[in-house]
Amino acid sequence: MIYLPRKKTKAQEQKEQNMTVENKHAFASDYTQEMLNMMNSNLMYHPLLQSQILKDINMNPMYQDYETVETLISDPKNHEKELRELAQYLNNTTMAIKRLIDYYTKILT
Repeated sequence: MIYLPRKKTKAQEQKEQNMTVENKHAFASDYTQEMLNMMNSNLMYHPLLQSQILKDINMNPMYQDYETVETLISDPKNHEKELRELAQYLNNTTMAIKRLIDYYTKILT
């Protein structure tokens, strides 16, 4: 004998829709509250922020030749995003660049 699910009544469908809307509202509210807490926190590490940073990192070298890098540097205003990606790649792969950036960030102004 095969049992098929019963057809839902209008009241049940309405209740499910209301629950779905409430869940979405609760998720959005929780997410917003968590982001505000993260912004106001004195801590340097936060899982959501760290996750977003790691998602943004691209470890594939996009600019391998000297001419492309030279073109990017010659017009930084129009190639800001590409220069940031290149700097991030170099920071993650080249220890000398990493030490240089660390040195300059620790200099007192």
